[in-house]
Amino acid sequence: STLCMLVLVAVHVVVVARVCMFEGTLPHRLRLGTWEAHAVYLLAFPACTAATVVVAAEAGTMWTLVSATWLTVCICWSLLCLVGVWRAVTYEEVLWIAEDDDEDDGYYCDAECDQLSSLPVNRSLCVGCFPWTWASTIADIEPVDVEDILERGPRGTALLDGDDLEEVDSPGKMPVQVEVVSSRSSGSICHPFFSHCGRVTGVSWLQAHMSSDVLCRLYSHLDQRYTDWEAMLTVELRQLQGPITHGVLSICFDGMKWPWLYPLEVLFRSIAGMLTAVVIMSPFSPAPALIGLAVLAVLFFVVVLLALPHVHAVENVLVLGTSMHVFAVSSALLAQFVGGVEPPLCAMACLGFSLPLLAILIGYSLVVTLSLFSAVTCAPMSDEEARAHTRYDVELSLRGLKDQWVITMPASCSQPVDDVHIHLVPRPQGPPELRFFVEKGEKPKLEFPVLDYLATVHRLEPPQVMLFGPITGAEGALAYRSEAIYYDEDWQALLYNFCDKDPSTRPHAGWLAKTLLDLIRSRSMRGVILVLDLIAIPAHVLVPPAPDEEDEDMAQPLNGSARSDDRRPPYGSRPTANIEMWNRSGRGRR
Repeated sequence: STLCMLVLVAVHVVVVARVCMFEGTLPHRLRLGTWEAHAVYLLAFPACTAATVVVAAEAGTMWTLVSATWLTVCICWSLLCLVGVWRAVTYEEVLWIAEDDDEDDGYYCDAECDQLSSLPVNRSLCVGCFPWTWASTIADIEPVDVEDILERGPRGTALLDGDDLEEVDSPGKMPVQVEVVSSRSSGSICHPFFSHCGRVTGVSWLQAHMSSDVLCRLYSHLDQRYTDWEAMLTVELRQLQGPITHGVLSICFDGMKWPWLYPLEVLFRSIAGMLTAVVIMSPFSPAPALIGLAVLAVLFFVVVLLALPHVHAVENVLVLGTSMHVFAVSSALLAQFVGGVEPPLCAMACLGFSLPLLAILIGYSLVVTLSLFSAVTCAPMSDEEARAHTRYDVELSLRGLKDQWVITMPASCSQPVDDVHIHLVPRPQGPPELRFFVEKGEKPKLEFPVLDYLATVHRLEPPQVMLFGPITGAEGALAYRSEAIYYDEDWQALLYNFCDKDPSTRPHAGWLAKTLLDLIRSRSMRGVILVLDLIAIPAHVLVPPAPDEEDEDMAQPLNGSARSDDRRPPYGSRPTANIEMWNRSGRGRR
């Protein structure tokens, strides 16, 4: 036990040192003392049993000192945890937040939180029996007064920016505005799939839904160059973390509605280990020690039965079963030493009590281990995760200064978006042939400079047209360029400059700009964002001929798309180029 504890402390110190050196945020659950609290819980019984045996056998000064230290640590640690829990509850440093109308279903939260986690998602293998949630600490935030939020926020509805009301079914899902101070490095989030972190609500018509990885990458990029920018996020109340319920005393509050169980159980295990050592080493009758074990088990059983400390019933049943097992084994051994029961019969009784409970505990441990493994490695399994991607309307890209990086994330756009792809098919002579694809089933893309989107003054306004075009010879995420055109700007000049920037469109920039201008005038509407994707088809790529206009499945007018308006006139005056209108899904760029 001593060796295990020393190794754990050494590894923990190395991990904390690495996080402090290379990351901006040290999660409360990584602070010194948090892992060691779990180790004391696991080692209390065997360590106290061995320590009492060593002390009774007088094995030597060094080992006696080590054993006495273990006994002192276990007893003092349980008493210190009792004092810490009593102080936190008495002085309202922690608050009980009920998840639903049932007050027994909820969790403890710090009255003042200073860290942010990803949105807790149930990723256990059996959701009904083991409703565990997965979350990862991702950032430090400005301290948030949770008690004040609960007092001001109405239960049932939560007021967001503007006049919109978002329904919430529990206080834990109440939206909260937080300011990110620092974040972890993007590679430190141990979750390969989308883990929702919060949404940026500074731009009312375009709310970006950030994952943990996107927030960490965005903060790392901007924090290297700017020091006065603010990352304001709208998150849920259950994502907030504090130093008490997620620090050294986290084991007392995780999944608990009665936080005194952990220190009492450590004390119970320590005393049970001492009594077990007395049964082993006593030269006299072990009956008094066995009676003490039985009484201790009954008292612990009664306390757990009255308090039902765990939120989930399965864990309460396991704790009650363990205490009853201690009572049963103690009674069987007492019957052997006092009642004269034959040793083989007593051994069979002990095995009969131990094996079923051991099988249940092993099965429970396997489920916990597999759930933890699947939470880290498996694709989304729950309905909540499956529905997450259906709530987003567009893909939002934020481009860094001087096009050094680009980050893409899902977003909700209150403005209708009309997405049209334009394939530039080369011909032996003259301008290229234009073929139009109206996207169906794929989410359109919007892109803005990151500082424009995060600006706290002069908020970003919705453009009239969003242009995407190729960059010849470029590869990867930055292999395209974009331009936002607003209603009061010179459309023709902006279109010409956009087409003149790349060799693939420069030879016919004037003609292409006029064609795009005719398309915009005939298709765009006030209040609707028109997205035009210019895709240059290489000359060596074989392109099938355009379908005949009689083929109703392939040739449909552009204004027949799902986002069109019946009052919109037909396509309008056709440009001078040969334009076939396809309604076929095909994405050629990026």
